[in-house]
Amino acid sequence: PLALESGLALGETLLLGRQHDQASQVLRQVAQIANSLKNPGRERSATALLAQALAGLKRWEEALKFASRSLDLTRELNFKRLESVDLYNMGFFNLMLGNDSEAVSLFKESRTSADSQDPGFQKELLFNMGVAMARSGDELGAQEAYQAVLDAVDEIGLGAAGGETVAQRLQLGLHPSRLRKRGELL
Repeated sequence: PLALESGLALGETLLLGRQHDQASQVLRQVAQIANSLKNPGRERSATALLAQALAGLKRWEEALKFASRSLDLTRELNFKRLESVDLYNMGFFNLMLGNDSEAVSLFKESRTSADSQDPGFQKELLFNMGVAMARSGDELGAQEAYQAVLDAVDEIGLGAAGGETVAQRLQLGLHPSRLRKRGELL
C-alpha cells in the first residue's frame, strides 16, 4: 500500500508539473501494481491520472482506453460522484479522435449525473458538447449547449459589470441574435 500511495503521489506531482511522459510511465506501473494487488480504488485513481497524462501527450486512443477502465472501476466501486468526470473525459478523448457522435452521447450521459452545483464543470462539459454537436451537424443542439455555457458563466458571477460574460460570448463566437433562451430565438 505504501508503494501505491507513493507512486500515485509521484505520478500526480509529475502530471501537475506537466511532465506527462514520466507521469504516464509511473502511473502505468502503479495501475498494474494496484490491479495485481486487487485494489480497485487505487487502480481507479491511477488509471484516471494515467488517462490525463496520456492526453497531455495527445495519445488520445490510449487515454480513452484508460479513461474507460477508470469508468468501469468507478461504477464497480459505486463512486457516483466521479462517474460524470469519467464520462466527460471519455467524451473529450472521443472528441479529440473525431468521434463526434460518441462524444455527444458521452457528454449527455455525463450531464445527467454531473453536479449541477459546479458551474465550472458544467461550463466545460457544455462547451465541448456544443463543439461535438456542431461538428456532427446538430447546429440547434450546439446553440442550446452554448447558451447553457453562457448561463453557467453568468452563474459563476464573473464580473459585476458582466464584462467577462461578454468576452466569453465573443470567444465562443456567438452573437446574441443566434442564441436560444427558454426555447425561443432572441
